[in-house]
Amino acid sequence: MYVLQKNNSRFVVKERDPDFSSDFYRRAVLHFDGIFAEYYHPKEGQENSGWVFAWAVPDNICGQDEPLGNTACGFNNICSLGNNQRPKCECPERFVLKDPSNEYGNCLPDFEMHTCRPENNQTSNSDMNLYEFITLEKTNWPFGDYESYANYDEERCKAACLNDCLCAAVVFGTNRDLKCWKKKFPLSHGERAPSGDSDTFIKVLNRTIADSPITGKRTKKLDRVFTYGELAAAKGDFTEELGRGAFGIVYKGFIKVAGDSEVTVAVKKLDRLDQDNEKEFKNEVKVIGRIHHKNLVRLIGFCNEGQSQMIVYEFLPQGTLANFLFRRPRPSWEDRRNIAIGIARGILYLHEECSEQIIRCDLKPQNVLLDEYYSPRISDFGLAKLLMMNQTYTLTNIRGTKGYVAPEWFRNSPITSKVDVYSYGVMLLEIVCCKKAVDLEDNVILIDWAYDCFRHERLEDLTEDDSEAMNDMKTVGRYVKIAIWCIQGEPRMRPNMRNVTQMLEGVTQVHDPPNPSPYSTFTYTDESMSGG
Repeated sequence: MYVLQKNNSRFVVKERDPDFSSDFYRRAVLHFDGIFAEYYHPKEGQENSGWVFAWAVPDNICGQDEPLGNTACGFNNICSLGNNQRPKCECPERFVLKDPSNEYGNCLPDFEMHTCRPENNQTSNSDMNLYEFITLEKTNWPFGDYESYANYDEERCKAACLNDCLCAAVVFGTNRDLKCWKKKFPLSHGERAPSGDSDTFIKVLNRTIADSPITGKRTKKLDRVFTYGELAAAKGDFTEELGRGAFGIVYKGFIKVAGDSEVTVAVKKLDRLDQDNEKEFKNEVKVIGRIHHKNLVRLIGFCNEGQSQMIVYEFLPQGTLANFLFRRPRPSWEDRRNIAIGIARGILYLHEECSEQIIRCDLKPQNVLLDEYYSPRISDFGLAKLLMMNQTYTLTNIRGTKGYVAPEWFRNSPITSKVDVYSYGVMLLEIVCCKKAVDLEDNVILIDWAYDCFRHERLEDLTEDDSEAMNDMKTVGRYVKIAIWCIQGEPRMRPNMRNVTQMLEGVTQVHDPPNPSPYSTFTYTDESMSGG
């Protein structure tokens, strides 16, 4: 059996079998995982015996003989050889399949992966206590190491990873070489074999910390449920207000943790109890309780006690993106670029990487918070809409805020994740220009002005006296074009958030966009349709 190549040479797959018998039917199959196998079946008798495996190539698809390593299993997924030389893929502990129906796909961590702080790439002593290791015996990730050490023992290898915020895992050679290899996420080409001479240690958030409401320091309640009295005491009886929206007020407070220390939290208190508020409260707890991403605000707990309904979040000290953007002098262009990419990644997670697709529905700068390093966290999920992964659209009442609402809301059309893409496009223009979507003082509709500047090649008008942005007009131009693609009037013309993220990062080329709304315009009359 051979493959005839373009130059008429033959690539022999299998030499002639001297024991070949005409008493059997034979069939050759190229399986989807890359295994080419032959099976045989007797022509007479043994009618119920089924097809019997004869041979397959490669001998071990999980091995690393090929230049690219094994490609049978997705990222963070471990390949081991199963029956008939077919691969068996398995997620490590603390990881789950992105698509539960596809065992060969990517595995996602159930914890927030460690990231580096801006000032250095070292893990502080307090951070080191937050992490532990999952041990994967006889498991190797032979590709993608960014640093290696010789003559290290196991403990020294682990310590090297704990002290490096870039490190997601280490592979330790248990043979005489005693080598240590550092890896970053995502891990690729994982393989496990009975004769393996390497162990892998994956760095994960400590289980007791991951299961606790406030980074593990509060272990009293593992159900995240607070009483009204606890939260009233935490905020000094609700005196320090952080902000308010259509459904509630957000207060700053401090919750006692182990010892005498305190953790700062933000508590959203519904200021009136009606059917809409009850629905929003339950929806927000339901949505945010099942998501975990570094660009989404983290739920700590909630209270649903009689007439008192409150949601407890992590406190983010830099406030809202709106307060950050709409000030003078303009904030750093580098910070704004990082914020734009971070928000896009958070939306991408909601749309494609959750067990259920989540349409955010009311994206705006007021609903994006900033941590101490100005990293963005999308917040306020009361108006979000859940879809099953095989569901592409929903029919729902209008949800959103003037200036950020996609046109299909007004057409009684099916609502898809493209409404979030539209809102993101408006926000991206705000991030570039540091101007509001609707500026009543200057009588400016930002999307119209931005397209006009793009069409007449006057992008410098968008950045005015912003010297940092003016020195990076190539990126400014790319971001404006991405934003215009996002605000196209027809949803099918808009990219999805994966495409948006790739364009922002410069991975995908950005072509010149058409007029986003060539045929019609929409008039907004209410300050907020139903969002806060």
